[in-house]
Amino acid sequence: MIVDKSYRILVVDDVAIVRRTIIYMLEIGLDCTLVFVEAGDGEEALAEFQTSEFDLVISDLIMPKMNGLELVKRVRSVDPAVPILMITAHDEKVSAAEAIRAGVTDFMVKPFHQRMLVDTCAKCLTDFPANAPRQYPHVYPDRRRLLHAGGGSDAIQP
Repeated sequence: MIVDKSYRILVVDDVAIVRRTIIYMLEIGLDCTLVFVEAGDGEEALAEFQTSEFDLVISDLIMPKMNGLELVKRVRSVDPAVPILMITAHDEKVSAAEAIRAGVTDFMVKPFHQRMLVDTCAKCLTDFPANAPRQYPHVYPDRRRLLHAGGGSDAIQP
């Protein structure tokens, strides 16, 4: 069950209509307050992630500039706890296995039904609650600079 609170969700896909469809499906399917931030590629998403906290990241796998796998790795380097749902139009077991190794919470193949998206996101938000204690090292300027430059060693902490 979704707690009646506000959830911030980062939706990343290079196709605007796909982002808007995901947002629409979640708005009508989840009974809670949702705040969405859209990004058209991995670099744009990473810039948003560096300056804001999110309760869920939904990302496409294949995108220009920075693909979804690289985005997941970079997000995980600063927040290992945020749930990440990877979506793709490519039904390849290799992609799913790579995504899981990179640290995604769940993986879906397009096209998907609204109920599947809503149920998967609800599970992500409840199994990995937004109010669980998490540190956000990406809000520190030094860490932002390292992340942007492609750094992010576990040995480097703010």
